[in-house]
Amino acid sequence: MKAIFLFVASVLPRIIFGQTVVDFTAYYPSAHDAYRGNDKFVKASLSSFIDAKELDELVARRNTFSEKDFYIECIKAYSNHTFTNNFRILHYQTFKDSVLKYAAVLGYSETSIKKLSIHDLVLLSGLITSSRLYYDDHYDPSVSFEYYNKFYPDELLQKKTVVCTQFAFLNLSIFYVLKNHNDNANGTYMSAYSIDSHVFNKVISLDGDGFIISYVDPAQLYMYEVSLQTYLNPTKEKALLATAGNIGTKEEREYAEKVKIEREKAYSTRTQIDHNPNLMHMLKSHTAIIFKK
Repeated sequence: MKAIFLFVASVLPRIIFGQTVVDFTAYYPSAHDAYRGNDKFVKASLSSFIDAKELDELVARRNTFSEKDFYIECIKAYSNHTFTNNFRILHYQTFKDSVLKYAAVLGYSETSIKKLSIHDLVLLSGLITSSRLYYDDHYDPSVSFEYYNKFYPDELLQKKTVVCTQFAFLNLSIFYVLKNHNDNANGTYMSAYSIDSHVFNKVISLDGDGFIISYVDPAQLYMYEVSLQTYLNPTKEKALLATAGNIGTKEEREYAEKVKIEREKAYSTRTQIDHNPNLMHMLKSHTAIIFKK
């Protein structure tokens, strides 16, 4: 069986760009085509898994390296991490068909996906992910993590009980499919990111002459969706489906907009930042390294 690896990303030119880290609620990059270049570190930063603590330690030791050696060490930090099956789609066509089917259940046709903004495409990816997984509330850290790493995205899509890592990897796999059906997201990339043993996603978009970066957490969105289901009646569910298809009454649209705002807040990593004053500083240090000439 031939597997598709999700390490593929177009490479950006190694020139000076501005970079901005924003909360997902403020993440509205403009549409851009993918750029191509020869910078291995930028390529890795767009597509690979990274442990933020390891990269942060490199930042702290920045003055102990020459410019060339520091650049090499940063590339190594990205290339040292692999998650066997979580990164691979076994049967792309079947996986794609399933993703589009679950999008349709949420009210999004292939035609509407094609025209979605980058912001809404990233949100849709999270909504599909959060509807296809269960969070393992009884996770025992003494149990080998290999159990969770053995699942392919194809298998995760079939309602597996997992932890945050698999939420993040399924999310980037689903986004990979949605991106291929969208006119706006060629210059947007999603990867997995880890801070203090918690894994979530980084999304980065070309935006004008720079980059706009945000961090989203599909596991937290899942928690919100579970709570939403407790008071979602057929009328309210109809309102969400109608407005997803750009139809519906004024009242339905107003309700759907309120839910969307709450979903965006839940999907954002802002709560983590609020409880960890060093996190935003670390994320900005990280992105400053990536786009340093």
